Amino acid sequence: MQASGVTLFVDIFKSNKEVINAFPKLNPNITSSGMKYPKDKAINEAFQEHGMKVMARVDEVLHNLDQLNLCVSLIRQTGAYHRRFQGFKPKYFKHFEEPFLVMVKNSLGKRYTPQMEVVYQAIANFLIQTLIEGYNGDKNSVDF
Repeated sequence: MQASGVTLFVDIFKSNKEVINAFPKLNPNITSSGMKYPKDKAINEAFQEHGMKVMARVDEVLHNLDQLNLCVSLIRQTGAYHRRFQGFKPKYFKHFEEPFLVMVKNSLGKRYTPQMEVVYQAIANFLIQTLIEGYNGDKNSVDF
């Protein structure tokens, strides 16, 4: 799970340089060929830990999709948490979609069908919209 989380963030940071600035403690050196871990071991570990936390939250949400109120609460808390990162903008959550879908496709391999793509696209949209709502403090915008 940690490797998937790190890969997810490397992909986000590679294609969206402005997002890196919102995470100065993580600030890896990302090139077109991938991430070069900083010499500072603490930064490297912080980057990996953040990837692990994100994947743990995604996993928690996916395992509880039958409890919509819980999922919405968890995702909104995560969105609100990002207010503490100076320079973070809610539009950055949208950069999660493509790397997330690539990660799912790679994880599922041959089990990734066109139907699964539709399902995970809907999940990605739900995650992103709810993260933005949490960031913006919108408590009543999802109808159940």
